Amino acid sequence: MSLTAVNQHIHNALADGHLSTAEAKLILSKEDKAFKKPLSIGSFVGKDEYQAVSSLHSRIQSGEISASAEAKEAMQTFIDNGPDSRWKHALKGGPIGKKLMGIGAATGGTLLGAFGAIMGLGLQGWKLMVIAGPVWALGGALLGTGAAYGAGVVHGLIDD
Repeated sequence: MSLTAVNQHIHNALADGHLSTAEAKLILSKEDKAFKKPLSIGSFVGKDEYQAVSSLHSRIQSGEISASAEAKEAMQTFIDNGPDSRWKHALKGGPIGKKLMGIGAATGGTLLGAFGAIMGLGLQGWKLMVIAGPVWALGGALLGTGAAYGAGVVHGLIDD
């Protein structure tokens, strides 16, 4: 879970009592390669991660910890954005949702378009092929996009 990584980065950053810009960027990092452990927060900001960073922000605001101006600004922006909604994140398809939809549309459109063209040619010749190919391609692209979107939502649900 990325909460462990966030807490570890916060602990390491505060060893000297000062939060630098680089340390703040590492703590707030959203880098998250699909299905791999996030570098820090990851593509989804949960309530626990938000609370850990909010606690650090409070300590900076109170003067208990010093921080660079850029680090303070980055922390304030993060706090202003708040935690993410799991359903909104899932409906976006997680970090790979758009890629999945593009692949699904291209694959579905190509396969069903070729099927429609071949069937049209076999049944009625060139006239039907010219109509059936694009119609089946559009249907395949829509089906492929829908299936890929479903896969993206599943990924968004299980993504950290």
